Amino acid sequence: MKHLKEVIIGSISLILVLLLMGKIIGLPVALFVVSGNSMYPTLKTGDIVVGITDKNYKNGEVVVWCVSKTQCVIHRIVGTYNEYVITKGDNNPYIDPPILYSNVKYKELFVIPNYIWILIFLLVALYIFFNRKSFLPSGFSISVLVFGIYVLISVILLITMPVEIETSSILPYQPGVNLTGYNFNSDGSVSLNYSAENISFQNIKSCYILSPVSENLTQCFIDNQTIVIEVPYVIYQRAYYNGSNILEVGISAELDKGNLSGIYYLNVPFQKLEFRIDNFTLFIRNGNFFPVDVNVTLDYADFPGRQFDSKSFELRVPQNSELAYPLEKHAYEYVDVQYIYDGNQIFLKYYVSG
Repeated sequence: MKHLKEVIIGSISLILVLLLMGKIIGLPVALFVVSGNSMYPTLKTGDIVVGITDKNYKNGEVVVWCVSKTQCVIHRIVGTYNEYVITKGDNNPYIDPPILYSNVKYKELFVIPNYIWILIFLLVALYIFFNRKSFLPSGFSISVLVFGIYVLISVILLITMPVEIETSSILPYQPGVNLTGYNFNSDGSVSLNYSAENISFQNIKSCYILSPVSENLTQCFIDNQTIVIEVPYVIYQRAYYNGSNILEVGISAELDKGNLSGIYYLNVPFQKLEFRIDNFTLFIRNGNFFPVDVNVTLDYADFPGRQFDSKSFELRVPQNSELAYPLEKHAYEYVDVQYIYDGNQIFLKYYVSG
């Protein structure tokens, strides 16, 4: 029985060590301890992510990408382009720079919350402590046991914890110029904000869209250390109806001390339409940079028990505005609306009351 216990304990210990060393020796399964808040609340500091190798990475999956054996980041895939994967922390305002497929090593299989594995570890440690005579050779002391636990915790933290590195250091921009962020303006234009020390922007050589459609743009200009790109609303429409919220833009600018070229993957903040009915009027609010078409069906009757009549029509809601459409007054009236959001059909039904 004692020999069997030693075999079981030894086997479990060997499996844990292999999993802890998984990412270093290239095993198909590895453990990672989460650090930082970039994936909060999906992942919290101290959670253990069990990762598995899988080359068929898909949008929405949580993956582990690495730039070295010890420098790794756990983020979610928000887009792909040719040989690149675009990731973003759920709690981060901006997406990461493009990552090569070859740098994505694992995808999340399941998560062990921090409070579960820490509790189990403490219970096992206490059990071993109070039954140390049956676990440890006669020459072992309590101090050796404590030291062993300390070493085990240190190994877990050092080997499995992904290092929260600055993603801008992976794909550096031109010396002295760094992209600090971007924002979408109310007219649909995009502002690329740079930090340029002892360097000034001279003029725009070219700006273009690579995805969702390929198009050269002429309406680009410099505002101090910001490049503004005026994006035609039809490009947003194409991405919106295709279910893609990634806008891939490229720019080339002349500096007083060189040139700047960059391709950026921007997360477009598409919005759902807002509907309300007040005093026999249908109000539709569109907060997007482009007009959205809405199919409307009216079902109505003027007397109880009478068969409902029906009529359908289409409304185009202008960008960044609210459309008010007057409805006919009937005793019983329902409004069905249908439109596309994020590539999916949205169906809503409202009852009209005076």
